Amino acid sequence: MVSLNDLDAQLAALGSDSEELSGDAQDEDGEATEEEDEDDSLKPKQKRGKRHRDLEKQKAQASGEVAISSLEKKTKRKDKAAREAVCFRYLRGKCKFEDCKFLHIKAEKLTQEERAQVLRELPLRDFDPKLAEVLRQLNIPRCKDFHQRGACKKKQGKCHLWHLTDASIARWAGFDFWCDVCKKPMTSEDQVQEHQESKVHLQRSGALPGPHDKSQRPAKRARGVGGRGYVLAE
Repeated sequence: MVSLNDLDAQLAALGSDSEELSGDAQDEDGEATEEEDEDDSLKPKQKRGKRHRDLEKQKAQASGEVAISSLEKKTKRKDKAAREAVCFRYLRGKCKFEDCKFLHIKAEKLTQEERAQVLRELPLRDFDPKLAEVLRQLNIPRCKDFHQRGACKKKQGKCHLWHLTDASIARWAGFDFWCDVCKKPMTSEDQVQEHQESKVHLQRSGALPGPHDKSQRPAKRARGVGGRGYVLAE
């Protein structure tokens, strides 16, 4: 395949040749007629014009091939990404497309990478009770690194365990109730009421002073000789 750079160089060379030949139309003795001069000048111009058109045609063809090649590469990347993604229709029961581009895998046979892809895409989907039930049957645990240590060791979207960050994700995991203050998922109204009355929730919500709030702590009494009944200064 001829490159676009080579074609541009050839076109530039033709332009310079046409300038050099423009002054060669006269006869050496100066006796040529106007008709002969016109005939002599037309022949090289016709040759150069034909060659110029051929090069322009090759350049246009090369540009089209480059554009098509780039489009084919993008299409192949999209098709590959689609083939590596799990089909949610099949996951929830049945896919109606015989030529589906997505992977048809049963939920219990998902790899860790495929499960991570499913969990990553759940927030982008409307809640589906049937699909949520399929996921609950897998008994996916919560990520200890994320919930207990504050950060997951894996890259965002690559963990195959639950990262319960809001009520919508908690609902997918089987928790119908959620406390925004404590970031805590719950399964029943009784749990919600018990949690709202707990000391931890009241402290975090501001209803009770926190463990590090000295302004509401009772004063300490001094101990030892001469300390009976005296209050220590904070």
